[in-house]
Amino acid sequence: MDLRLDQFKVGDVLRIVGEIEELPIEKVWLSQQGPYRWVDYETRSRRTQRRVIVSVEYDDGEWEAVMYDAFPEAHEIPSAGTLPSTIRWEGDTFQREERGRCTTELISHGEPAIDCQYADYSNDGDRTIAVEVFGGSQPNEAEVEIFVGRTLRPTDVQLYLPVDTQPRVSLVANQSVSSAGSAGSGGVTLTWRQLVIGCVVLAIAVLFIIMAASS
Repeated sequence: MDLRLDQFKVGDVLRIVGEIEELPIEKVWLSQQGPYRWVDYETRSRRTQRRVIVSVEYDDGEWEAVMYDAFPEAHEIPSAGTLPSTIRWEGDTFQREERGRCTTELISHGEPAIDCQYADYSNDGDRTIAVEVFGGSQPNEAEVEIFVGRTLRPTDVQLYLPVDTQPRVSLVANQSVSSAGSAGSGGVTLTWRQLVIGCVVLAIAVLFIIMAASS
């Protein structure tokens, strides 16, 4: 079953290349800043109950993916709630790359959207930190969530076991499709495959017609 990275849903089981455990999706979050959207899949492994969030977005014609598997408390990075230009974590310095406001909605559970301030940070390697601040006019009144992880190649995110074969909604493109861009390739579509198969069938039919006419 070929799906785009923004077509997974609760019950699907994901596999990340290089990771041992399969990751069943428990929640699906959709965030939006103007017309721009990104999706967070909250998963938890069955064996160790390890929490992992897989974040995917489609930017400038390319898929991007991040896996967050560490979730520090706000007191562990006291400055995080102010979304500073730099953050220190486990001896590394992370530079802020982006900051803004968005709305975040737990679409898998039908909860209403809430306003959020966010900032994304990276270091010299592939590690990344995301900070989200909800509510409160003062930093000590706000709810701060911190996610630490690493960037992935889009092909590292694979659908291991779909919960069903029903048509899926493309959350980023907002299209209802049964099977669009592959999670393995990020861009090959079922329509293209059908076109290739159709051309092959047509070529065989033409060959039979020519053979029949010449006999």
